[in-house]
Amino acid sequence: MQNTFNHSASGDQPHISPDSRHAQLLALAADAGRDVDVIAEMLRFLDVHPQLIDFPRIIQGLVNTLEAMDVPPVLSLSACDLRIWRDECRWIISIRDKPDFIAALGPMFYQGDERRTRNPVIGKGVQEHAFPYATLWHEPADSESEQDYYRLIGQLLVAYQQRANGLGLRGQRYTAYLELRALCALQILSIPDDLNIWSSPAVFAQGCRQFDAGNSTNYLAEYFAPIVRLARYLGGEEPPERHGGGGHRHHGGSNSAGLGVLISQGATEFPLDDPDDPDLLPGYISFVASQPLDDDLDEALPPGEITAAREICLIDTRGEVRPYVAELLSHEGMLAHIARSRQFLPFGYHLLTQYELANLLFGVTDEFLFCRERIRNAPGQEQIQIRRRLEALLVLHLMLWFGRSLEDCKKLRIAERNARPNSVLELVLADEAGPAEFRFFAPTPDYAAEEHLPREAVRASQPTISVPDMVGAAALVMAIRDLSPVNGSAVITCKVKDLEREVRTLLSELGGEDPRYTMHKVRSYLHRQIIIDSHDVVAATMLSGMPCLSANTPLYYSQYSINYLRGLYHQSVQKVLNGVYATVGLEAPSAPMPSVPEAAVGARNCLRLDTVRANLEALLVVLRKRPRKNLQQLVHWHNCFSLWTVQMFFMTTGCRAIRDPLKQEDEFISPGGHGALGDKGSDDGHMSRLVVLTDLLKRQLKAYKAHCRAITAQLELHAPAPTNGFFLRLTDDGCLCYEEIRPLHIKAVMRQIEGFTPHAVNGFRKFLRTELAERGCPPETLSALMGHWLSGEEPQDIYSSFCPRTYVQGLHTFLLSLMRELGWTVRNSHLVGEADA
Repeated sequence: MQNTFNHSASGDQPHISPDSRHAQLLALAADAGRDVDVIAEMLRFLDVHPQLIDFPRIIQGLVNTLEAMDVPPVLSLSACDLRIWRDECRWIISIRDKPDFIAALGPMFYQGDERRTRNPVIGKGVQEHAFPYATLWHEPADSESEQDYYRLIGQLLVAYQQRANGLGLRGQRYTAYLELRALCALQILSIPDDLNIWSSPAVFAQGCRQFDAGNSTNYLAEYFAPIVRLARYLGGEEPPERHGGGGHRHHGGSNSAGLGVLISQGATEFPLDDPDDPDLLPGYISFVASQPLDDDLDEALPPGEITAAREICLIDTRGEVRPYVAELLSHEGMLAHIARSRQFLPFGYHLLTQYELANLLFGVTDEFLFCRERIRNAPGQEQIQIRRRLEALLVLHLMLWFGRSLEDCKKLRIAERNARPNSVLELVLADEAGPAEFRFFAPTPDYAAEEHLPREAVRASQPTISVPDMVGAAALVMAIRDLSPVNGSAVITCKVKDLEREVRTLLSELGGEDPRYTMHKVRSYLHRQIIIDSHDVVAATMLSGMPCLSANTPLYYSQYSINYLRGLYHQSVQKVLNGVYATVGLEAPSAPMPSVPEAAVGARNCLRLDTVRANLEALLVVLRKRPRKNLQQLVHWHNCFSLWTVQMFFMTTGCRAIRDPLKQEDEFISPGGHGALGDKGSDDGHMSRLVVLTDLLKRQLKAYKAHCRAITAQLELHAPAPTNGFFLRLTDDGCLCYEEIRPLHIKAVMRQIEGFTPHAVNGFRKFLRTELAERGCPPETLSALMGHWLSGEEPQDIYSSFCPRTYVQGLHTFLLSLMRELGWTVRNSHLVGEADA
């Protein structure tokens, strides 16, 4: 077949070396009677990695894409016969686990189904092979939208084969890959209708040229901006030229470490118009996160877990030249402001008072009723102005009591209670199943890699949460719809800029031109109030959607029940309403709070109580039996005993499994078991935290240490035993050897135990933070246990009133109760008794 693809993603395709993996694959294909020209064509088109990393899975992604392309209107790749492509793809997939092919093509050719958690191309040239190669490795988690996703990939492949020779677009392809990877991880995936993926390539290209993420009604529109940009460039549009110098770029994102925080968007002004708020400082501030001192880590940690001994703060002053001393003092002052703002005090000029809340609650209602009467008899042009005011009143109400941003409110839709969520903010009308509620998407961490666990082993999850309408917002929505119905389900018809202008005017009028009434206070009110009532920054961020740097890392370890979050919202808003109504001598109405089917939002793959309990029981089944004289049984018993001890240490201390996760009792201060645990991969201990061993754990560590001495003496291995415990392994030739207790070996032992559900070695950290929070453990105690704090939040910082005794008492009140419920007990080794005898 004639080759129609004479280009590569990075320029001219180099000649295939006869010793390369590509050449070996083609030779194997020739021996099997396959169409070598077609396979070579596919290798060139996909810009396949030289090592053929996980190639069968990449090809499976290509097959899924080709099937979606075959749906009318059919998409084609130049003059290729895609039916022949599919035939050759299926052959490549069929050889994935054949030993002779793996021996010839190398161990990276097929990664197996057990290693589907992280794209193996990452760290091995993913930026060079981002699209299409690395992209095809990923598959969408949302099975309902699977065909839509692969149709999108098909449209991109059509554009990809049309690009000009030598147009590498390396950065654009990698950026699009990151967004596509993130989309695949979402539980609900929706592709904007504006893109017309089920149309012809020409219509799709036109949709890409006209796509505007800001105006799109799709709740995932922001993900598609880099994807659409890549499609346009592949279609022939020239990327803008980059010039050096002091250009003013827009600052809105965060740096790669996830630690960027937008303080404001001007060097000398407050664009959010709220100088009362200490968070709103001029300039853009970002924090530099250093890499761990030792990068020999078996298990990756979320962004923010590895931190430098001192935060390095970068402040963009927009090119303003100032004396060094002034610059230094300015920066130090800003850092001090940031540290103070992280205290989340329950009082301050940046918080709305009850009197101000009453003005906004009753003022919005009265003004809305007045405008609704006016619009009935108003002339046409005036009706447009009144409608804009009505919509602004509704937006102001939603921002205040539901914490939604102006852009989210613009995308408000009316939806059925059991319908699939399709917008960033939806009103669920009251019916026999329950009262009116507002539904929105909860923040979800961005996982570069995520372990896939059995569905029944982890908490049932969903991406959205709904809260009851306790302030009559549903009535305002329906009043607007009844006055002037519009096509579709859109409620807000005005542009965002017009709404913002009208909301600011309303705040000025309702507040009597008091400058304290600002959009920022309104937008951040719910977030601040939930923190005041619960002290839980993560829960406040989930319920309000308000970005908060302090919640970034803890969010990876929090998968809260939606009923728990709904309870926090109901309690907090009801408390405020009671106070607001009391200011005018009235009693606040009480809103019902029905329970909903149990599910969780936030992080994913948090182990269920039943799963942890079943795993412990699986270990006890082995540990209750004394192994016979068989060496293999003794090795298995020892490994289970080691895992029991390691898991108890994880459960009690919240230790991160990085290098040597198991510590011995003598590493802590006796007799109380107090000590500093530094487990962030650095040797200087700058992020150490206080750990107090429970009596249960101290006894278990003593029993395990005695067991290790006994089994070492009995086996008489020539190699020295590791000091902090060890696993044992029988090699293929029958030799016995020690293995360090580290994450890779812990996972291997998990897979060897019958009835045990393997999970991430750090899985107990997510389990602990989530379970203890829902049981009422104070968030400050949880942060001290987990080691989650930023500058100004340290348990023993100048702003802290941390008391070690109170911390231990508070923690153990909840932790020991949980451990008893799970069935933790001290296990002793039969070898110790035999040695003493």
